[in-house]
Amino acid sequence: MPVLLQQCRNVSFLQDSDLLSKGGYVVQQTQLWWSLKFLHERFQDKGDTRAFYKWLQFFLHGVRETKCLSHANDDEWIHCRKAQQSDSELQETVARSVAILAFLGFCLRDSRTKAVIDLCKLWIPKICGRALWGSTAASDLHAENMITMTVQTNGHVTGLGAALVAKHATIAQVWKSEWQTMLQAGDLTGPLDDNDSVSLADLFRFVFTVQRQRRAAHRHIWPSSSASGIVLAAMQVAVVKFLGEMVDKYVFEIYMQENDTQQVVPASNRRRSRGSDDEAEAVAKRPKVSMSPDSIWEVVSTARESGLSGREALQFLQKLDRLCNAAGCHPNSMDAWMRRLQSIYDSRATIAFAGTSHINLIADASRHSNKEVLVTAAWSWENQTAAMCNCQVILPLDQLAPNEIDLTDLVETLAKELLTK
Repeated sequence: MPVLLQQCRNVSFLQDSDLLSKGGYVVQQTQLWWSLKFLHERFQDKGDTRAFYKWLQFFLHGVRETKCLSHANDDEWIHCRKAQQSDSELQETVARSVAILAFLGFCLRDSRTKAVIDLCKLWIPKICGRALWGSTAASDLHAENMITMTVQTNGHVTGLGAALVAKHATIAQVWKSEWQTMLQAGDLTGPLDDNDSVSLADLFRFVFTVQRQRRAAHRHIWPSSSASGIVLAAMQVAVVKFLGEMVDKYVFEIYMQENDTQQVVPASNRRRSRGSDDEAEAVAKRPKVSMSPDSIWEVVSTARESGLSGREALQFLQKLDRLCNAAGCHPNSMDAWMRRLQSIYDSRATIAFAGTSHINLIADASRHSNKEVLVTAAWSWENQTAAMCNCQVILPLDQLAPNEIDLTDLVETLAKELLTK
């Protein structure tokens, strides 16, 4: 089922940069969907040059390759904005926590960009910390066809060794050997020994990077049909599902209770594709700032409530913490936004006056106008509706070329007389 707009509530996560995205949506008060455009920016900062639509295909491929969500339909973990979609659907690309965590695991396993791999290695422990933040009791970690393990409140997993031995003693020995190799290489922080306790972050990194380490050492990876490969796949699914559920729980029960989630989601810097080093092309390919509809509406509402122009409202809000991320948007962008709003208003006014044969125009220059502007309202007694007419502002000028301004014959004559005095 697609994500419906009327079921969504926009939320922001600006107080915690270690969460999966800066913004997202709460659907039906039970589901958390993260905006992928900010995750894309995070990867771009680490050298990923893909445009968003190409990166999205890479994201989908990565999640599917892990097979962590093979049991679910795609629309259960991702919602993509499409060129042709119903107005009732959410107009943004979002994904569930489990999908993003599976993608991070895929990047640890198969990414060729060192900066991206390092990002995931450093990010996973922080995500694990948020997932277990405020936990007061141990949680079960279920892997298919394995003994249930336990995740303690301090972030350590107990019962892993016993679960491996229960599957096969050789599997436990192989895992301990590979674990020790990665520990000595500095990829893990603690041993897998007889104490049978490892950190959740180390377990996540191990299950998604052990195959990479075996390839780097010129050894065969564990086939998916082998006993070790089956256990590895089961553990990947288990840690991804567990972390996804715990991250959602942390956001709903702790973060949203202690922080303001109604702040306007920041602007998104959309980088254009890289091309020639020519200076003119470099200027043309600078990052574009894309503001969310909520941010744009914040500016428009402030302009209306304060009596400022749209340009003045944008410059004013850029100085405030609430909309500080609008910095970078040029005041000229307000012109396009206001034209769109006026177009929407005009189309609604056209519908409102449909079928009428008589319209009254009311103007009061003494109350609502100045030297250059005459505000006029239109009223239809047949439809019992009113609308404000568009204002044509004629700024002071010295010359008026033919057809320069669309004027009636009378107004054109008066304008000519005014200019020739």
